Amino acid sequence: MKKKKIFHCFSTGEHGNVIDFLIKVKGYDFKDALNELASKAGVELSYKSSKINSTIYEINQFTKELFHSNLLQSKICMDYLIDKRKFTQETIEKFTLGSSFNSAHIQKKNF
Repeated sequence: MKKKKIFHCFSTGEHGNVIDFLIKVKGYDFKDALNELASKAGVELSYKSSKINSTIYEINQFTKELFHSNLLQSKICMDYLIDKRKFTQETIEKFTLGSSFNSAHIQKKNF
C-alpha cells in the first residue's frame, strides 16, 4: 500500500502535506520548513541570489515602507480603515498595510 504522505486532523479539519504540517504545527515559514526537511533527509539546499532578485526585494521593501507611511499620515485612509472597515491599529501595523494615496510625489530612486 502506497503512503499518501498527507495529514488530516479530524478535530479541526486541518489537512495538508508535510510542509503544511511544519508551518501549522511549528509556526515555520516555507523556507524554514524546507530547511528542516532537507536537514532530516541529509540534503544540502543552495539558495542562489541574483542581482535582479536583490533589486526586486529592495524595491518591494522601499514601496512597502513608503505606502505604510502614507497610510499612517492620511487621516482619510485611516478613518476609512478604522471606522468603516473596523480594522484595528494593531492589524494595520502587523500586516504593514499601506496606501498609494498621495504618492504623486514619488521620485525615481536608483536601486
